[in-house]
Amino acid sequence: MGDQKFVSAVDKILGKSPPRHEPEAGGEQFRDAFDEVRAPKVRGREGITLNVRLADGRCEGFSYAYLVRVKYVPGDTLTVQFVQTEIVIQGRKLGPLYLRLLDHRVEAVQEGTDTEEGLKPDDASHIDSISINDGEEKAA
Repeated sequence: MGDQKFVSAVDKILGKSPPRHEPEAGGEQFRDAFDEVRAPKVRGREGITLNVRLADGRCEGFSYAYLVRVKYVPGDTLTVQFVQTEIVIQGRKLGPLYLRLLDHRVEAVQEGTDTEEGLKPDDASHIDSISINDGEEKAA
């Protein structure tokens, strides 16, 4: 009886087995450079906020309502201009991110690490750095 796993009454009724917690193959994990908005999360055609997540854990949200311009420079630099804030994203394979930003289809962008970059396939997007420049800081 000691090696049996607890199965809740709800799981028994639904015929579910207890969850198994197994490490992913090879134990390699990395965060995607960006998360695309999925249809069930969106009430309209597009998302309403862009979540910018930095490698040190800080996050900032920006309303797509204030998005003024998105500029892509091959060599992989994106400049996302909101009314009072400019976000500069540098990395590799950022073309798909640019196209999704134009349609407000990006829920979050994630600044990565060198280790994560090494774990990603060669054709995957990776963000090396994100800088957030507020209008007030530029004027100072």
